[in-house]
Amino acid sequence: MQRKYLIFEILIIGILALTPLLWFSSDQIVLGHDSGFRLNPMEHLSNLAYSWDESNGFGTDWSLFKGFLVTQFPEAFFTSITGSLGFGQRLTFIFWFFLMGISMFTFIYGFFPERKYFFMRLVASVLYMYNFFLLQAWFIVERAKFSVYAAFPLGLLALVKTLNGSWSVLHGVIFFSLTSFFLNGGGNPTLYGFILIGYGLTSFVYCGKYLINRDWKKFSRAILVILLFLVSFISIQAYWVFPQIELARSSYASTLEGSGGIDGIIGWENMISEHASILNVLRQQGIPDWYGNKAHLYSNTYISNPLYILFSFIPLLIIIYGQMVYPLSAAAKKTRSIVGLLLILWLVSIIFTTGSHRPFGTFYITLIKYIPGFAMFRSAFYKFGSLYWFTSSMLVAYYLYAIIQKLVKAPLIKYCIYGFSVVFILFYHKPFFSGDFFIWNRPFSTKLAVPEYVKDVSDHIDQSSETTRILLFPPLDGHIRADSYQWGFFSLDMLLRLTTDRKTIIANTNGSPQIVTQLYILLMDKDFELFGTLSQYLGITHILWREDILFTNKFTTAESFKSIIDELSQSGMVTLEYERGPWKLFRLTRSGSPSLFTAKPRAVLSETNDIGPLIAKSLIPADAIAVKNLDADIYKITSIIPQSTRVIKAFCTVCQQDDLSSLIMPYAMLLPDSPLYSVIKNREQKSYDATEGNPFVRVEMTLSLANKRLAEVNQLLNRPLESSTEQIVHENIVKYQQLINEAFSETQKLSNESKYRALKRIQNNLQLNFSYLSQVKSPFGIAGDELRQVSLFLQKNYMGIERQYMEESEDFSTVSYFLYVPSSDTYAIHLVPDDTNPQSMIIDDIPVTTNDPQVQLNEGTHRLILNYAQSKNVIEIYETDQADDEAREINIPFGESREYALNSLDPSTDYIVSFEYRITNGRPVLALGNIEESDERTIFNLNTDQTWSKFSERIPPVVFAKGNKFAFLHSGFEKDGSRFLIRSFKFVPVHTPDIYLIQKTNDGSLSLPDVSFTKETPTLYQVTVQNADNPVLLKFNTTFHKGWNAVYDTGEVINEHMMVDTYANGWLLNRSGSYSLTITYAPQKAFSIGVLTTTSTWIVLVAGMILLVIKRRRV
Repeated sequence: MQRKYLIFEILIIGILALTPLLWFSSDQIVLGHDSGFRLNPMEHLSNLAYSWDESNGFGTDWSLFKGFLVTQFPEAFFTSITGSLGFGQRLTFIFWFFLMGISMFTFIYGFFPERKYFFMRLVASVLYMYNFFLLQAWFIVERAKFSVYAAFPLGLLALVKTLNGSWSVLHGVIFFSLTSFFLNGGGNPTLYGFILIGYGLTSFVYCGKYLINRDWKKFSRAILVILLFLVSFISIQAYWVFPQIELARSSYASTLEGSGGIDGIIGWENMISEHASILNVLRQQGIPDWYGNKAHLYSNTYISNPLYILFSFIPLLIIIYGQMVYPLSAAAKKTRSIVGLLLILWLVSIIFTTGSHRPFGTFYITLIKYIPGFAMFRSAFYKFGSLYWFTSSMLVAYYLYAIIQKLVKAPLIKYCIYGFSVVFILFYHKPFFSGDFFIWNRPFSTKLAVPEYVKDVSDHIDQSSETTRILLFPPLDGHIRADSYQWGFFSLDMLLRLTTDRKTIIANTNGSPQIVTQLYILLMDKDFELFGTLSQYLGITHILWREDILFTNKFTTAESFKSIIDELSQSGMVTLEYERGPWKLFRLTRSGSPSLFTAKPRAVLSETNDIGPLIAKSLIPADAIAVKNLDADIYKITSIIPQSTRVIKAFCTVCQQDDLSSLIMPYAMLLPDSPLYSVIKNREQKSYDATEGNPFVRVEMTLSLANKRLAEVNQLLNRPLESSTEQIVHENIVKYQQLINEAFSETQKLSNESKYRALKRIQNNLQLNFSYLSQVKSPFGIAGDELRQVSLFLQKNYMGIERQYMEESEDFSTVSYFLYVPSSDTYAIHLVPDDTNPQSMIIDDIPVTTNDPQVQLNEGTHRLILNYAQSKNVIEIYETDQADDEAREINIPFGESREYALNSLDPSTDYIVSFEYRITNGRPVLALGNIEESDERTIFNLNTDQTWSKFSERIPPVVFAKGNKFAFLHSGFEKDGSRFLIRSFKFVPVHTPDIYLIQKTNDGSLSLPDVSFTKETPTLYQVTVQNADNPVLLKFNTTFHKGWNAVYDTGEVINEHMMVDTYANGWLLNRSGSYSLTITYAPQKAFSIGVLTTTSTWIVLVAGMILLVIKRRRV
């Protein structure tokens, strides 16, 4: 009878799992955003077996996604057996919906198996399936999250049952291992935060319990269980754990830095947790997307409707009242243990789910700062919310059942309440039944009907050669780097990558090399000849024109780019190969696209990544490959390949404007005479020592330490006077000056751009110090002379940098560059673009002809100046009889603005806006573009500290794409508006061409060796080089990654691996004649070892399962 009852309960869960069938019409699927769905999931699954993704640009590592081999298997399987992507997706959604419900059901049944608890099992399962935390994941069908969400109840069941002795160790390990393998969270470690807390705390509770009771046998058994569970978890999932470990070892620091460092992580966490208050979490709300989002389709009902606000308190009230009428102490011993554990997990989950929100925010931020690796859990609400919703669902079901049993005696009324409770849960979560939650910002949605022309063009591309490389045009939405369309698709991944596995090239994506951006610039400038040359160099074979794009601003369409593609198609550079609807596939007519592997006998040594224009203009020899100066020095390339030549890019000092917003003076927690100050000194010394050998980072470090010494001086002088104060202040000032001087010394180890940036960083820091020093008071004249000397020291060094490197003419008609020449020689000077027509060019005070300029330069730093005709201001804000350097007061009444029309802007020219200002009231801002529309204007904030400040910004013409206005706006709520003084105003065009110096060489062209290759897998190539007269550089035309290795046929490893042509892999082959190489991708080895480990673990588990079956049969 009980078995029939279980079937009935499971049937109800199964019927509810059919909910996804309500979401779609016949032709709709889920695609885009972060969903990760592909039109061919089986092909994608097979590609995941390799650690290198060829389809993404020039290739990229995707060791991160190995766990998806299991997680994405259901959709591949269902699509394969049904022959329909739409039907396959629907079955996939039903599968995950049912799995999450049945996992909770299984957990409860493990502790409450009796028939009388059917209501508890059903309510907990329904709450676990239907909640708003899960609904925001259904928006992109987060299979990885669903996987760990379903895994947690099953894993906790195994852990508790094994720890309390209900299951044998073998039984528990097998159950836990199988759960971990099949429900692995896509191999995404960031999703395991709540599992670590949940399982870790459970283990701690049971170990603590046995330890307190001095039950050493159970305690030692519990330790064994925990270790075996941990080992089995790693070994059964080694196929993705090993690649993840390798990835973390090699790139965790760079990934953290790319996220803005710890401060950036904390800033993101603060944003995510802004509404995750304890009250909101207890009400099962606080979802970040709900707040401040007018486009959200259902959140307003639950946030502002009084009735639904009242409903939101019901789960909390049930738990509180249930504990009152049925306290834990009154529960049966068996029940008390599991409910007590759930209450502990519930309370802890609240702390972690609220993240950085008060009152536990300081604790969470401390974990991010000081626990290695914890920064991966930067979105606390999403990473730990699963634990809260699990415990909450379980406790609500348990206490609701207890309340009903306590207060209601009539069976009929009980069953009515049971039925009403389930219906009410479904009613409260009614957005689950509409399917509108897929729409996130009309017309953009993840529920789409993919146009037939997209499928047709993708099928045509799939039939092309594997060497096909497709450039997408129009470019991405530059604001958020998204691929978006009029029919609703939006994603940070490219649509074409989701529909085909051919190589897709586009700028502004993560990992996209700068040379691709330069290619787009040539295309946008309609310089088709140079575009064709550079495209051929990069191996691009096709251009896909998509006339149905729609930027996220919802007004930029392909029409803005149509003249470019029309003129390109008429230029003879492309021919139309295939067309369906608004999509056109063009083939580039340039023949002889380079092989995936090429070998060349000459090197071009360069420090800059901006060599695309030189390649396009054929200024780099055709038989040369570009190499960074640093690599050339490390591998002694000039001695091995003496035919090398150098390219130097001069650095423009006006192209990068001042940015002081990120510079702040620190606050000294401990002063030098504190007993604990030695701790600070030791930590500073370790950080300082870690910058050895990296001059730019050492500059940053010395400036940081100098700022701390100056801050300590300020705080020493602001505390009650002590006998040692003057001596400590003197020592700190000496140390401060030593650190500043050391920063200058470190810049001499740098060259060109890095040297300029370091000097600019020092100059900005000196400006900050000078302003800070003006606030430092000298009580009783203590250290007064020394402070004045520091002030003079600051001014002297600041002006020294200004005179030597940064000084420009007031109207920007004189543009200054500087460059470092590593070896004396004759250099040809090239301006890109070459049509800016400077009136004169001067190097080190010596005029140089602007017609085919060449110059003999000695080793060292040189200054180059371009002089242009003086330009008048585009607008004038002064009265006619007012001088530029005379301050004018501007008043902006509340609700008004000061606007100036820009009627004569050149759409191909950048402009400099520069002025000095002092705000006396309010908060004015500068607005450019179409100032009436918030999404069509650019806003610049101004410094409101009532001191004279300088604004200087380079403005590209795209800022004025939707409106030609310059305005000062009042941005605050002060009723008396804004008022400020302004002087030295400039709004002038600026010409800053890129300047390249190419070392002259008299060598003729050299013969190229023959290179052939065989691709065995995406991570394994066999390469043959024949007829090499000299040592050569081998280029592998894929994105540079240090994981690529090359080995000669003799077994000798080629250690001279470097980035070439600013993006690709290259090796120095110091051999002549004919020989073979094997090119492999090392991270694939970690996956292979992992697969072997996982397979071995499966063999052990199967043997264990056989042993369990034999034992049970004997019993």
